[in-house]
Amino acid sequence: MEFEVAINQIGYGVYAKKVAFSLHPMRRVHLVEDMTGAERFRAGTVEEMRDPILGRTVYQWDFTGFGAPGQYRVVAEGAQSASFGLGGQPYRSVFSLAMRSYLCQRCGIALNDPVSGVHHPVCHLRPARTVDTGEVVEVSGGWHDAGDYGRYTQTAGVTVGQILMLAELAPRTVAGTDLSLPDCRPEWSDTWTEVAYELDWMFKMQRSDGAVYHKVNTDQFCAMVLPQDDVEPLIVYDVATPDTGIFAAAMARAARVWQPLDPGYATKALHAAMRAWDFLSHHQPLLNPKNGHTGAYSRQSDADERLWAAAELWLSTGDMEYERYVDAHWTEVLGDAPGSLPALNWQHCAVMVPIAMALDPNRAGERLFARSQERLVKNGERLLQLSEAQGFGVVLAANEYRWASAKAAVAHGLNLALAHRLTQRKEFLDAALAQWNFVLGCNALCRSWLTGAGEGSTRHPHHRYVSASGILIPGLLVGGANAEGYRQDHVSPNVDGPMAYVDRSEAFAVNENAIDYNAPLVVLSAYLHETWDRSESPRDLGSRG
Repeated sequence: MEFEVAINQIGYGVYAKKVAFSLHPMRRVHLVEDMTGAERFRAGTVEEMRDPILGRTVYQWDFTGFGAPGQYRVVAEGAQSASFGLGGQPYRSVFSLAMRSYLCQRCGIALNDPVSGVHHPVCHLRPARTVDTGEVVEVSGGWHDAGDYGRYTQTAGVTVGQILMLAELAPRTVAGTDLSLPDCRPEWSDTWTEVAYELDWMFKMQRSDGAVYHKVNTDQFCAMVLPQDDVEPLIVYDVATPDTGIFAAAMARAARVWQPLDPGYATKALHAAMRAWDFLSHHQPLLNPKNGHTGAYSRQSDADERLWAAAELWLSTGDMEYERYVDAHWTEVLGDAPGSLPALNWQHCAVMVPIAMALDPNRAGERLFARSQERLVKNGERLLQLSEAQGFGVVLAANEYRWASAKAAVAHGLNLALAHRLTQRKEFLDAALAQWNFVLGCNALCRSWLTGAGEGSTRHPHHRYVSASGILIPGLLVGGANAEGYRQDHVSPNVDGPMAYVDRSEAFAVNENAIDYNAPLVVLSAYLHETWDRSESPRDLGSRG
């Protein structure tokens, strides 16, 4: 069903800012109960704003003043929104949905999930051989990375590294959310149990000398088949220093998270991180290993990854060797402009350095601690200005409507949440919430880019299991609008960036998911819940109670 009024299709917290949008003039706007059609709210005026990227007027109707829990639609002179809820802890609902999708992406085991219906026999257990020597390496497990069945170290590390921020940003949400895992370790929590499934695979990707393999995949992408039917030889691709750096950073961060939960597991992670750093300290950059004909995560430098690794190892060990490295290379990698940080991703993982420093409860390195806080707050102010200047409140620049624009939006939203964490300024929280709303339906296409999240949500992602089984995995964030998409897949619409999306499985440039797309959404959703949970309705299907 197509909609002309854009809202967050999951819903809103009772006390959160709530705005409906449309590209069409909105007259006689009111809020109705979804089941009965009874009008419940009509107050407020429609405001108009020229969107500089769309080049069109966006009409906005603020209904923040209404807060009665229930299920509603916005109706405006015949046009209407998708159904959405008020109350019911929507932030934790999205956190649970997005975090639980990793269970459905598990590789190397048989799945029979009663919640989603995802099921398949054991997959990808055949021997994997290194690309050059043919040595057999045991690399089973981990998560299928995206719409294919490959497993990639760089995206694994940056995904795990972000999700582990929950220990600092949303510990109550982690402790109190039941993901209904088949193998939960209660002393760890469901969230950390699922993260450990990926960490256990990452351990296997490290060589005895500390170096880390780039990826494991087949030579070519398989057809749209079930995972157990992907039977071509598995190849382990060469070690690379960007992968080794990201691995070291993620493992060092994992060591801090697991120290109070399982000291033995924490020690294993820290030793793996230190071995990886030792390899880095004795080797020049090893970039762009052989990729075959599957996903390439190419880098022209490993400076970002080395800096992040040093920062996390410093915070985990207190060893001044790592502090000296961070101090010496900060400006080289991050520059001096205090108000500029890109959206965190595998290409810009050094954004994790000021985040890690600013959130450090021990304030290791007072000068870098203060510098990091300033950097995040100034960046938040820059993003806040962008949010206020654009029709849907999104902060994406015109050139960010490309591959994985939805991920970029929530990554910026996470940066705004961090600015709120450091200052408690409500405008930062509102702008972070606007990015969350954007990917869940508050956009020019009235589209929720999270599978299973709303009437207008993605139903046909570029995903082999979904296409082959006919079972939609819920909680997958797809790429979203991409102005370059048509040139890449020849299926995506050849239109301006914010409108360049189609819900077709062939449109891989706009409709593929990946584990690192979900990571900032997981963390942002949990942070929003952690911030609002004491003022919202107690009803929550994802809670242990």
